[in-house]
Amino acid sequence: MLRQITTRVSLCGTLSAPKSVLNHASRPAVFNMSRSINTISMTEEEQTRQNLARSRPVSPHVTIYKFPLPAISSITNRITGVSLYVGISAAALSALVSPAALPAFLACVKSSPLLLPLVKGTVAFPFVYHTAAGIRHLIWDQTGKGFELPEIYKSSQLLFAVTAVFTLLLAFISFKRPCIDAAPKTKK
Repeated sequence: MLRQITTRVSLCGTLSAPKSVLNHASRPAVFNMSRSINTISMTEEEQTRQNLARSRPVSPHVTIYKFPLPAISSITNRITGVSLYVGISAAALSALVSPAALPAFLACVKSSPLLLPLVKGTVAFPFVYHTAAGIRHLIWDQTGKGFELPEIYKSSQLLFAVTAVFTLLLAFISFKRPCIDAAPKTKK
């Protein structure tokens, strides 16, 4: 369906000209312009059907773009910061609401050999990544170096590598602490 749209644009402004040219110098002059545009009106449903028939996406989506490594690093830093905040807040609120819930959850996790590394890794990853990214930013702030694109790529690769190593170490290494409750054995 073809329809015609007429737009009118009014621009208001004062002209700087002698009083002999303008009747009143303080009065703004108004200019009117109009133009006609021929458009084809289509409903959203018809547009969607046409796009699907042509195998086109309905709209560009974030999944069709390939993000560079520094962008992924920045996004991951933000996500880990939010996840640390949410995780610590949830643990604090659960301990506040039900003081026995957090120790019971920890005892349950400790009793499962498969669940323990998974939970430790889930907690360790955002902590290690966000800490390492913070150290990288501190180095950038203090030295003023490392802002060239190749250096940013290298530091992002190093950041992910350090995070992977330390997350795996923290997830699979168990620190044995001595039993405090055990009384020393005496010889008879």
